[in-house]
Amino acid sequence: MSFRLGMAPVQIGFAFSLISGSILAFTFFAGHFSDRYGRKPFVILGGIIIASGVVAFSFANSLLEVYLVCLILGLGVALNNAPINALLADSIIPDMRAKVMGGYEVIVSLGRTLGLLLL
Repeated sequence: MSFRLGMAPVQIGFAFSLISGSILAFTFFAGHFSDRYGRKPFVILGGIIIASGVVAFSFANSLLEVYLVCLILGLGVALNNAPINALLADSIIPDMRAKVMGGYEVIVSLGRTLGLLLL
């Protein structure tokens, strides 16, 4: 987007902030609804939205369209993350759940940190 639309670093940062804000806004509701209606449909729907959002970036022709895609992408991530974490936790023996999920979060956070540093 920086090269194609000439986005400034502050606009790119705002786009990432929109993704994060959207995740923050929708994660609680995604977890609530996945507990009520089942986890797998939300994992699938979130995955479809994420894939569509990534493809949609290729077709965004204005800053406003990029921001809209960011909001929708954040929704997809929120719909996907909470149910996946719940599915992982459900598959672990209750006596080991906290330790395993803690290790999982450390690995995910390390990946995010290293990914940003490498980027």
